[in-house]
Amino acid sequence: MSTGKTWITSILISCGLLVGCAMPEYGVAIPAPEEAWWLAREFKATGHEVYEIPVERIDPQWKSATVLDTAYYKTTLSDAQFRQVKASPLKLSASMPSNEHDTQEKVFVGVYETLSGDTGRFIAMVKNDRVIAHFTHPGFSGYSAILHQGDELLWYKCMDCSDYDVIRRVDGKYALE
Repeated sequence: MSTGKTWITSILISCGLLVGCAMPEYGVAIPAPEEAWWLAREFKATGHEVYEIPVERIDPQWKSATVLDTAYYKTTLSDAQFRQVKASPLKLSASMPSNEHDTQEKVFVGVYETLSGDTGRFIAMVKNDRVIAHFTHPGFSGYSAILHQGDELLWYKCMDCSDYDVIRRVDGKYALE
């Protein structure tokens, strides 16, 4: 009987030593690796204007929209997440040369909510405070960003994926391929 108790006690002490050895020194927790937050994080469309343009001028069915820019991310993401956005080659906005001389078109991404409560992501092109094109990705109102490559805009919905939509200017107008 004493042998059984001794054996159990030995096992418990060994387990305690193993757990103690596996614990970080001084009880400091090891942080979990950063998740792919850009796949899970949903953003809320709250503004009635984007860059001083009423959202209904972008799309008459929209109730609200939020531009996903550096200022917005700085207030909504953790410091580590914000550093990831800043370090990424993907951008939240870009300036594109216009077909007209000395004019730039601003391209930016965001999230929207419709009058009926549907949500999604958008990319918009603006020239002289006028929306000249926009495209939507209905559903999850999460992260998106752009990469300007030559005459193409690549619209990413993931920071670390190779899946994107291609937007090109065709006959002076933007087209989503």
